[in-house]
Amino acid sequence: MKTRLYISTLLALTIQVMVNGQTPGNQAIKSDYFGMKLNYQDEATVKEDKVAVKTTITTKESAQNLKQQAEDLMLKSKYLREAAVNNTGLTKTELLEESNTLYKQAETMLTTALELSGVKNKEAYTLNKAALNQLLEKTNLSAISSKQIQSLVSDAEMNMRYAYEMREEANAMPTSAGKLGSLSNADEKETLALGEQDQALSILKGFAYNMAGIANNLATK
Repeated sequence: MKTRLYISTLLALTIQVMVNGQTPGNQAIKSDYFGMKLNYQDEATVKEDKVAVKTTITTKESAQNLKQQAEDLMLKSKYLREAAVNNTGLTKTELLEESNTLYKQAETMLTTALELSGVKNKEAYTLNKAALNQLLEKTNLSAISSKQIQSLVSDAEMNMRYAYEMREEANAMPTSAGKLGSLSNADEKETLALGEQDQALSILKGFAYNMAGIANNLATK
C-alpha cells in the first residue's frame, strides 16, 4: 500500500512540474490528457508487454496533439525511471514497471500520430501537385525559373518516394522501436517534399502575379 501511495504521489508531482513548466496553451493540452478529456480514448492495457491503444484521431491537428501527449508520457516515464535508481526492492520494481508501461503507451501513440500524419501529408502532396500542374499550364516561365521549379518538383517527388519506401519498411519491422524509427524518417522526408512544393508554388504565383501586373500596365497605356 505504501509503495502504491508513493508512486501515485510521485506521478502527481511529476504532472504538476510538467504543467507548471509549459505555456498556457500547452497546459490546456496536458490537463485535458491527464483528465482523459481528449478524443484519444485510453484503453491501454499491459499484458505480457503488449499495449493496445484505441484512437479516434482524424485531423492533422489531432495528430500533433497526440505527438505532444506522447512526449509528455515519455517525460513521465523518464522521471519514474530516474526515481527508481534511488529506490530498492518492491518500490524500485513497481517504479520501473510503471515507467515501462508509460513508455510503451507513448510509443503506440507516436506510431498512431505518424501514421495519421502520413495520410495528411499524402493528401497535401496530391493537392499541391495538382495546383502546380495548373499553374504551369497557364504560366510562361523564363528558362531560369523553369529550371528551378523543375528541380524543386523533382526533389519533392524523390522525397515522397523515399517516404513511401520507408513506410513500407516500417510495416515489416519486427519491433515497435524499429517501426517508430522508420515512420519518423518517412515523416521527415514528407515534410521536406511539402516544403519543396511550397517553394515551387511560391515562385509560380509570384511569376504569375508579376506577369499579370505587366499585362495590366500595357492595357492601360
